[in-house]
Amino acid sequence: MLRIQVKLIRKDLEAMLKEYGKKNGLQFTVGRITFDSNSLRTKLTCIEAKSKKDAEELEFKKNLMRFKYKVNCDLEPEDYGVEFNVRGEKYILIGIAPKSRQYPLLAKHPATGRTFKFTLQVIGKIKNRSAGSIFS
Repeated sequence: MLRIQVKLIRKDLEAMLKEYGKKNGLQFTVGRITFDSNSLRTKLTCIEAKSKKDAEELEFKKNLMRFKYKVNCDLEPEDYGVEFNVRGEKYILIGIAPKSRQYPLLAKHPATGRTFKFTLQVIGKIKNRSAGSIFS
């Protein structure tokens, strides 16, 4: 298979799953796709949720419990969606990557919609909710 074929397969698969999910109240996520000359593999995740935001929040709460067990932190389930500033830019906390040691926090940049990874330093910023930046 060629990379362009895999991209087209992903696009079609995500479109079909989105349509099916709308009918049945499910949210699907297609993971990283690995492929060789005649096959491909991916992880497919399905969460029972009405919207993508609901699915993100459920995943945040699940991963938070795993994360708090591993690392002593002050995050709470209510911290999902909290805004914070880093280097003058606003971000929204949307997830936790419990297996990531260096950058376990995931936040969305509202202006671009891109997701960024952050270190545990940001937790203090989230809990303080102050307007200043944590980095100079």
